[in-house]
Amino acid sequence: MSQHQLPEHLLKSLMEREQKGLLRKLNKNFPAIDFCSNDYLGFSKCGMLSTELSASSYVQRITVGSTGSRLISGNSELIENAEKHIALFHHGPSALIFNSGYDANIGLFSCVPQKNDLVLFDEL
Repeated sequence: MSQHQLPEHLLKSLMEREQKGLLRKLNKNFPAIDFCSNDYLGFSKCGMLSTELSASSYVQRITVGSTGSRLISGNSELIENAEKHIALFHHGPSALIFNSGYDANIGLFSCVPQKNDLVLFDEL
C-alpha cells in the first residue's frame, strides 16, 4: 500500500457503498428544490435579489452574513421592516421572522399550543 492509498478494507467498503447507491458525494450545484437548508425560498442563489441588494442603500447599513441571536446582536431595521411588510401582506397585526425552520418550530410549539390542544403536522 502506498502512503496515499486507502487501506484495502476501506476501499472495499467504498466500492460496496457505490454499487448499492449509498455513496454520498458533495454537490456544488444540485438542480433541485431546496427543502433541506435554511434557504427555503432560494434567496442565496437569486441573482436578481443580489443585484437589487447591491444597488440598495441598505448595503452600507446591514451585514449580509449570519449574525448572533436577534435578541443579543442580530436584530436590524431591515428585518423589522420586512416583518411589517409581511404582516401587512397577510392582514395580520404583526409577523415574526425566524432564522430557521427549526427555530420557527421551537418558537411555535413552545408557546402556541396549550394543554389538551391537538396539533397535526406533516413530515416536512
